[in-house]
Amino acid sequence: MGAWIGIVPIFTSSWAVILMIKLVLVAVAVASGAYNRFSVLPRLISGLRFPSPQTDGSFKKFTAVLVVEAFVLLAVEVAAAALSTSAPPPAVTFIHSID
Repeated sequence: MGAWIGIVPIFTSSWAVILMIKLVLVAVAVASGAYNRFSVLPRLISGLRFPSPQTDGSFKKFTAVLVVEAFVLLAVEVAAAALSTSAPPPAVTFIHSID
């Protein structure tokens, strides 16, 4: 349990919080891109080949997900800029006592 005490300050620094936000934003961007690629895009292509009432909104959904993804990636860039101007937490040294 003592090792966790040395790690806690890393996660409470502003640098670590910004890093976690950036990682979450990247995960959202990857998930939305995967959703667009594997769910929306096949329906869009199918709708272009064989128009049907089920595929009418595919283009709108495709562009909506692209817009969301673009804004998320913009937020990733802002987080990256914030990371570059903030100092990382100091190095943590672990001291193991021999009893």
